[in-house]
Amino acid sequence: MSELWACTATEIAEAVSAGDVSAVDVARAALDRIAAIEPRHNALSEITEAQAMDAATAVDAARRAGDDLGPLAGVPVTTKNNVDQAGTRNTGGISLARDLVATEDSPLVARLRSAGAVIVGRSNVPAFSFRWFTDTDLHGRTLNPFDAALSPGGSSGGAAVSVATGECALAHGNDIGGSIRHPAHMNGVFGLRPTVGRVPSYVPSGGGLRALTSQLITADGPIARSLADIRLGLSVMGGMDPMDPQSVPVPAVGHAPLPARVGLMRGTPAAEVDAAMTRTAKALEDAGVQVNEITLPHFEEAAQIWLQLAFGAMTHHYMDAVRASGDSALIHNLDLVREIVPAIDSGQTMDLWAQRLQIMRAWSQVFETYAVIILPVSYRHGLRVDADQGSQAELEALLKDQSPLLATALMGHPGLAVPTGLAEDGVPTGIQLAARWWDEASLLAAGEVLEDAFPPVTPVPTG
Repeated sequence: MSELWACTATEIAEAVSAGDVSAVDVARAALDRIAAIEPRHNALSEITEAQAMDAATAVDAARRAGDDLGPLAGVPVTTKNNVDQAGTRNTGGISLARDLVATEDSPLVARLRSAGAVIVGRSNVPAFSFRWFTDTDLHGRTLNPFDAALSPGGSSGGAAVSVATGECALAHGNDIGGSIRHPAHMNGVFGLRPTVGRVPSYVPSGGGLRALTSQLITADGPIARSLADIRLGLSVMGGMDPMDPQSVPVPAVGHAPLPARVGLMRGTPAAEVDAAMTRTAKALEDAGVQVNEITLPHFEEAAQIWLQLAFGAMTHHYMDAVRASGDSALIHNLDLVREIVPAIDSGQTMDLWAQRLQIMRAWSQVFETYAVIILPVSYRHGLRVDADQGSQAELEALLKDQSPLLATALMGHPGLAVPTGLAEDGVPTGIQLAARWWDEASLLAAGEVLEDAFPPVTPVPTG
């Protein structure tokens, strides 16, 4: 085996279950790695050492007793600091919530624990989890391990950095407008945004209240360094829970055949992004897949609808709290957005939701021909720290560059961020794969071809 902190979740679970290594030794290796990494990268808002060692000790005791250890036996995991983990703080990156200690677990956290996971920390998020940059007045800035001048992505930036640097083998994230896929992309790891409803979403400390936009668009899912680990994490997180009435009792994601035909939608990418898509197409063609360049109907319109609905909901539900929080970066961002994205009334909001269904119907017809579609994660290669803190024109350009994240999120389709190596500047490159609702299996089948084609760039060594 590699050093324990560098092993995949699948390798660790197998080794712990076989008795080849103790869960306590794995936990100690992860916590030592965290001690080395955190002063430099600040991926975690809270290190849960006591909980981790208790969980690891329990796994080892269960193995000695011959009990079932669970599929994540001894695997170091981080959970995003916007869901509840009993005995830890759920601040959501908001200074006003600095003392909010959860008294019970969100359903997916409970599932991770029941599966034998060892939760080593809570990953950092931007305030209200609403930027593509992970930096708050409360918890500070998370640094991209490839280039500190670049964003680690958001809002699951801490989660992706914790995976990329070997602080954990598997991380939880959630995604309303790219918050799993974008950080995974920025850190050279895999990130899966499942179909809305595959993984239950419920935060007890929030009383279960969720804006309509969050109900219909947000999805929780795994971030990892291998697709085997993505499968493993999703198998544990997924399933119905009565506290999320939208969660669906669909079967676990199985193994699907490689799609015969795949669509490629380029849009307006930077040269490095365009090259990544070309490499992706060639890798799939070499595996026998027919790849055709296509256009997704009403693509930019879908991204614009996301902006109007998401920022409309943010303004209606949270703007007073945002201003009270004092997070200057988020306030600046939202004030600029209000200049760019026109405010909408209740009638216009209902019209936009109706238009969403029309676009979903048009995309569904495309997926009748192409089981999987290749598209950028973002049109932009890399993302400078605080690129949303400049002028209105600069923010407008950024929002356009993030269209592939927004349009796919609005439609609710599953999306997989796949790393494709490093560009000449040493920054990770990658692409996004999208599929029809509930067809994560086809995404993973295509992703596994790419995983074999492109060597991994993580875990990132530190010095």
